[in-house]
This record gives sequence, structure tokens and C-alpha cells, in this order.
Amino acid sequence: MSRRPRATGVVRLKAALVDCRGPADTRSKLERAFRAFIARHRLPEPQYNLLMGGITVDVFWPQWKLVAELDSRRYHLGPGAFERDRVRDAIVQKAGCRVLRVTSKRLGGEPAAILADVLALRR
Repeated sequence: MSRRPRATGVVRLKAALVDCRGPADTRSKLERAFRAFIARHRLPEPQYNLLMGGITVDVFWPQWKLVAELDSRRYHLGPGAFERDRVRDAIVQKAGCRVLRVTSKRLGGEPAAILADVLALRR
């Protein structure tokens, strides 16, 4: 489709692919909830658990150069995790991407604000 965007049937194929969502490499309940959020708001399907600069990022929209890191209390609450998250953010930013951190509390309680953040940070 990218090589022949004006070929016969490309428009219909793109429309059909919008609703086609195969299995994603989601590894947690929060990642699955975020994927449902993305579908509900008809955002483009991102890549999940992608290796970038030696680290694995949770969610990546390559077309927007936007990474969403999904932070649960279980893995991101302690002082070591706090420091590692700052290092991870720097790696992602050096790769030319923006970072949005999303918690399960915020995803459940402020979905409109998260949507506004995603839309504001896309390029």
C-alpha cells in the first residue's frame, strides 16, 4: 500500500484494516486495558513491547514518534524503579521520541485527559 497508494482497492483495504486487530504482544492487565482504550478512541494501533535503544518500551506509535510507558505500582513505586524510569525516558528521548507515562489509576479515572495528552504529543 505504501509503494502504490493510488492502486485500485487501496482505499477499501485501508478501511478494512482499521477494524482488524490481531493479537498484540501485551504482557500485563494494564497493557491490555490501554489497548482497549486505544480501540475505544479509534487511535492507530501502536506496537507493543518494542526494543528501542537497548530497552523495551511498552507502547510505540512510530508515525508519531510517541512512546507510552504504562506504570503500575508493583513495578514503578520503589526508589530504584523511579531512577530507572528516568534513565529509560532519557534513552527514548535521545532516540527522538516523546514519552507519555500512564498509570492504571489515571487510565481508569481520567481517560479523557490521557486521550488529550496522546493527541497533543503526536507529531
